[in-house]
Parts: sequence; structure tokens; C-alpha cells
Amino acid sequence: MKKLFTLLLMGSVSAANLLQAQALPNFGFDSWKGKGNCGITYLTATTATSNQQNRPGDEPAGWSGSNINQVMNITALCTQGTDEGNYTKLKNYNAFGQIVPAYLTLGSPWVFAYGSGFDMMNYAKFGDGGSCGGIEFAYKPDALKFKYKHPSTTEETAHAIAYLWKGTFTSNVPSACDKNGTITNYTQLDDVDRVVLGKQTDGINTKGELIASLDYEITETTTTWQEVTIPLNYQSNSVPEKLNVIFSAGDYWTRANLKGNSELHIDDVQFVYNSELTRLTYDGTTINTTEGVYAYEVPAVYGSSKQLECVSNGKGATIETAYNEQTGVLTVTVKGNDISVNAGNLHTYTFQFAKAMTTYTNSLLVDVDGSTIAPTEESIILIQEMDDSYSFLLPNFSFEIVPGSSILLGDIKMTNLTRTEENGTVTYTGTQDMTLEALRLPLTVKLSAIEKDGNLVATLPISVINGTMSVNVTFAPSLTIDGTTGIDLQTDGLYNVTFNRSFPAGWSTICLPYATTVEALGAAQVQAFTEYTGNTLTFEKVASGKMDAHTPYLIYFEQATTVSDTPWFSVNGVTASSPKTVTHGNVTFTGNYEAGRNMEGLYGVAEKDGAQYIMRGGAGSTLGSTGAYFTVSGSEVNSLHLRLDGIETSISGVQTGQDGQAFDIYSLNGIKVRSQAATTDGLPKGIYLINGKKHIVK
Repeated sequence: MKKLFTLLLMGSVSAANLLQAQALPNFGFDSWKGKGNCGITYLTATTATSNQQNRPGDEPAGWSGSNINQVMNITALCTQGTDEGNYTKLKNYNAFGQIVPAYLTLGSPWVFAYGSGFDMMNYAKFGDGGSCGGIEFAYKPDALKFKYKHPSTTEETAHAIAYLWKGTFTSNVPSACDKNGTITNYTQLDDVDRVVLGKQTDGINTKGELIASLDYEITETTTTWQEVTIPLNYQSNSVPEKLNVIFSAGDYWTRANLKGNSELHIDDVQFVYNSELTRLTYDGTTINTTEGVYAYEVPAVYGSSKQLECVSNGKGATIETAYNEQTGVLTVTVKGNDISVNAGNLHTYTFQFAKAMTTYTNSLLVDVDGSTIAPTEESIILIQEMDDSYSFLLPNFSFEIVPGSSILLGDIKMTNLTRTEENGTVTYTGTQDMTLEALRLPLTVKLSAIEKDGNLVATLPISVINGTMSVNVTFAPSLTIDGTTGIDLQTDGLYNVTFNRSFPAGWSTICLPYATTVEALGAAQVQAFTEYTGNTLTFEKVASGKMDAHTPYLIYFEQATTVSDTPWFSVNGVTASSPKTVTHGNVTFTGNYEAGRNMEGLYGVAEKDGAQYIMRGGAGSTLGSTGAYFTVSGSEVNSLHLRLDGIETSISGVQTGQDGQAFDIYSLNGIKVRSQAATTDGLPKGIYLINGKKHIVK
């Protein structure tokens, strides 16, 4: 066995035969090489005087016909048709009872015809051949389109074959045989058609990768031009390196089926590069396109973080997307793989999404039949739909009835909201019946939302139709009241409050950013500063129990309070103001929203030796937020007395705490057990934290 490297084989990928663009050569077969200018056929038989032969006759430029000289010139296999414009005629030839196949290829024909002179007739029935190699090609066409006539009366099947591959398939082909047809020697060829297409599995030395192929059988007899488009079957996503196309007047794969005078006419051979969009999937919703329709509506809000998939019918097509935030239009442009030489092969589609979307983030408080659940930070989306209506979306809504057990209700979307605007404030309202899959119960959902200065608050009562369960959802900024967190509110209105401040038994100061009542706080009474005369501070009980926002008070608890297990509620009417001051004489009572206000030189209510005092703060003393303090203008006061609701009480005069300062007392778990204390008297035995240091109470 020998391997022949010939100019012919190399010519299959030579510069004269390369196709760097995406189109097939010589569309319409208007250009022909002329007699004496045809290419070379590779002769594999060891009896051949040369392993390459210039083909006789004529053939279309860029292609190779099967005309050959074996004993005599056979030039009728591939000829030019001119009676209906230019085209290629392929016609099998009967040479002394042996059928010579007519075919046209982008590769190079090879022939095994053993013997010499008329002795070749003794071996003719053992002949072999086909096409090897092809042209360089790095694109991904979708189909082969061509016109044909099949005027044969032989009823033989003609073939149109195309395939793309990468790498090199090296295999053995016959080069010698005996008179019984037994192959006695082989030679080696690259990229033989039947090997690339997997029709030969033995004698293969190296393998490339088949990427796509088609084999179209033409069976019906027709004397008029027929146009067909045959799709390529892709079996790999790799990029091709080579291409071959073959047209055969007869049964290309089985020489025994060849018949003389079988005829096939071919014209206008071209590749088709699809550039249509077949479907768009956005966030799990699929829209299948319709041929010829290029504008669609998507019932969703566009977001770049959502999954977007565009699928084209073009294997090598490129897809470009562009979203216009002002119009809500997603433009999808699909370009065929031949766009560099066919600028018009593109299709543009538009998908109208909801015009505008605004996402707001706040705390979400859920109340289920009067029991509140710890608020979580969530997002709500306000949508301007394509018809300019407005919708409200609370995505993936869930809540816990018992700790660790969540109920996922899914998306709550309310449409066709009523929108009103006045003085820069926009209100959205609506009522909608719906059934959420998780509950499988009919619900009535009401919405009242207010948008101002880029902020949104909303209430969303949800009730079961003809049922007893109700869920109230409040979407608002969070407000924490715990005596240690500072308060700096930016907007008025609705807030979700977490109230974690505890109070000792007896009197404390308080100042809140919203109006409330003594009853709501669980206190016995609250008193307001009304007069200062003769070193006596006079407070009067607020008979109604109503407490104004931002106003300092003295508040009385009969027993020490602890933090509630459910300290969450919503308050409508919180205002973003500073604490008020109440002044009588030269004493001012001022609320405090600052975390850890320095109390040196200021006066506050503290405890010492089991008694409560108006105490002047020393160095390092502080006051927690939502408390209040006194200031005295003029000379320092050494003695202050309080008259609460006209009666002198247990709150004594001015004192200074240990080392001149009052202090907060915390448990080892970080829970405040006493505020502004001057002594640890009365505390249960244990270890406490005071000013960051451990103290033991025995």
C-alpha cells in the first residue's frame, strides 16, 4: 500500500478551488471553463500511466465534472445546456456495456479503472470512484436550494448530496485487483465522500468530524424545472472547515444500479441562510413567532436580570437585542450567516413590554388575623402597562403562620388601578378578586398605595371570600424604637414599627415621632410639663391618655416592662420632625432622638438607692433615643423638686450619680434591664454590664 500526495489531491483545496465567502460558486452556471481547461481527475489504479488526468470536455467554473478518458474520451457525462439559459446536464454513458456515472462535485473526482487499453474492459465491472476533498468553508448554511429537471425514462434515482466537516478523514481506496475483482492493493486518499458520510467504516486511518449533511433522492420524472430547498441535518455545533456538494444523474452509492442514459439537469445551486426568529422566551414565558409577523406584545415587565432566550431557524445566524427603556420595546435582529456578503439577509422583530417599571424597596409587615409577623425587606413593582394602565406586583409573596413554616402565595398582581395625582402625590387604588394557587381559595385584595418623592407606601388587605381569615400587608419604611437606635426620619406617613424599648417600674421620660396613647404603650399614666416656679417642676396628667408626636413626657409604669414577642405594628401619621421643646421659666424639657446623647451637665430621670431622682449627668453619662431631658438656663441648679399632677411624689430633687454619672445596666445577653440608673440596688443576683465592664450583684 502506498500513499500518493499529488497536485490533484492538493488541488481540492487549492487557491483556484477555495470559497472564502458563504456562497456557492458560479450560481446559474453561466461561466464555463472551456475545452482543454478542465481540472484533474485522480486515477488510483497502479496500471495508470499517470495518477492524474486532465478531464476532457467542458465543465462549469468552480466545479468538477466526471468526464474522463478511458480507452476513449467520454465527454457527454457533463455538458452545458443552453436551450433555456445556461445550466448543467449530467447523463450516464454506456461504454461497451459498462455504465460510466455522470456527476458534478465541488471536490475532485477519483477513479479506479484497472488495466490498460482494451484490457480495461475485463476489469471495468470492478471499477470504483467518487469524489474526494472539497473546498474550504467555515459557515453554517441551513439548506441547499436548486432547480432540476429529471427527464430520464430509466426510473433510476438521482442524488443531490452536500456535507460539511472539519479535520481530515484518511482512508484506503483500491489501486489494484485481480480478474476476480479481489482488491490486491490500496492507496490512501483524504476526505473520500463515503468515508466522511459514514458509509464506509473499514480501512479508515484518521477521522475528522462530520458536522452536517443531506442526501436528497430525485425519483420522479419531470421535463420541467422544479425548485427544491433541502435542509441540512446538523449533528454537531462545531464550525466547519470544508464543504462538498455532489449532483449525480444516477444512483451515486451503488454502481450496480447505474443505468445508461439516466439524466439530470441542474441550475441555480445556492445555499440558504435562514434569518428568522422562531421563538422568544422571557422569564419562563415563551412566544412562538409566526412567519411574516414581526411585532409582538409581551405581558411582562422587562428586566435585564431576567432570563432572555432568542431562538432562530438559522444554524449560524447571529441574534442582536436592544431594549429601549423609554418605549419598553425590545428589538431583536436576526442576521443570516451570510450577512457579510448578503447585507439584506436579516429580519427585525419588536416586542412591546410594559412601558415602565419602578421597583420600590421597603419593609413588609404581615398581620394574619391580628397576629403580626416580623417584617422583612421586600420589593414591590409598579408597572405602566402597554395600554398605559397601571398594575401593582408583589412578587413571590410568602409569610409564616408559625415559625419555620412558610406559606408561599406567589405573585400578587393587581391590574387597571385607579390613579390620581395632586400636588406631587400620586395615589393608586383598586380592588380585585383572584385565586392564588397556593391557597386555592377565592380572595378579595384591596390596594391603597401612595407614591411621593420617589417613595412608595402601600396597604394591602387580603380577605378570603365568604371566609374568616384575613391578611393585612403593610409596605412602608421601617422604624425601630429600642432606646439605643437613633431616629432620623426622611418622610412623613406610614411606617412599620418595631417597638423594643423596655421601661423600669416607676417614672421614665419618653418622646415618640408619632402620636399614640398610654393604653397602647401599656403604661399607667403620662404627664406633661406645665410649669416651673420656685425650683419646682410641675407636671399634669394627660387625662385623655393621648400623646402628641415629638412631645416629651414623663410616663409611669407600675411594673417593669419586657420586650414583646411580637413588637411589630404599623403607624400611619409618623412625621419627619425634630423633637419638641417645652419651656417654663428657665427650664426646658426636650425630647431626644439621638442614640447615646451626651448628658454631661443635662438633667434626666434616673434611679439611685431604689429611689428616682432628677439627676444631673456627669462625664460619660448618656441618654438613649426616644427619651427626654431637662436643661436649665442661668446658674446651676442644685435642687429641683417635682410636682406631679399637683402632688409631690417619690421623684426627689437634684442628685448626681456614682462618679457624677448615670448609667444603663445590661444583662450578659445584651438586654437593657435598667436605664439611667445610679445604683444596682434592687437588681437580682447576677453579673451585669455597666459601661462595658462586668459588675457582680450579690
